[in-house]
Amino acid sequence: VLFRSRAEWVKLMAALLDKEQFANEKFAKVEAEYHRLAELAEKSRTKPTVISGLNTKDAWFMPGGDSYMARFFADAGSTYHWQDSRVAGSLPLSFEAVYPFALKAEYWMNVGFDTHDTRRSIADQDARYLDFAAMKTGQVYSYNRRVNSQGSNDFFESGNVNPHTVLADLISILHPGLLPGHQLVYYKQLP
Repeated sequence: VLFRSRAEWVKLMAALLDKEQFANEKFAKVEAEYHRLAELAEKSRTKPTVISGLNTKDAWFMPGGDSYMARFFADAGSTYHWQDSRVAGSLPLSFEAVYPFALKAEYWMNVGFDTHDTRRSIADQDARYLDFAAMKTGQVYSYNRRVNSQGSNDFFESGNVNPHTVLADLISILHPGLLPGHQLVYYKQLP
C-alpha cells in the first residue's frame, strides 16, 4: 500500500523521539483519508489515460507498475499503460516505445524540472511533444508548485508524509468534479 511504503518513515522517527502515540494517531488519519479518496476515485465512470515524465538523455524513465507513482495513478482512477509491469523503480524506455501511448494519453503528468517550465519550453526540448494529445488540450502538469529558492521540491519532502494530499491533487486533475473546491498543493498545470 502506497502510504505505508513512504509515509511510515514518520513512525521510525517517532520511535526515536518517543512520540509514537502522536505519530500513530496522525498516521491513522492520513491512512483513513487516503483510503476515502481512493474509494471515491475508484467509483469514477471514466479512467483517463496518463503518461509521466520526459525523455532525457535518450531514455524515458517511466514509473514501473510497482512504483509509488504508478500506485498514485491507479488510486487516482486513471489508466496507465505500464501499470502491469512488475518493476518498483523506473522503466528506461526509448522515446519510440512511449510515443504511441503519449499520442493518445489524455494527461501528461510530472513534466519538467523547473518551476518556470511551460508547454512551450517543454516543446522546445523536442518538437515531437507537440504531437501529444495532452499538449494539444493543455492537460500537462508538473509537481513543481512548491519549490524553494534552493531548488528543494516539497513534493519530495512533505509529499512523502502527506500522500493523501498528493492523491487529492491527482484526483482533482483527473476527475475535476469529484473534489470541488480542492486547490492544488503540489501540482500545477503548465501554461
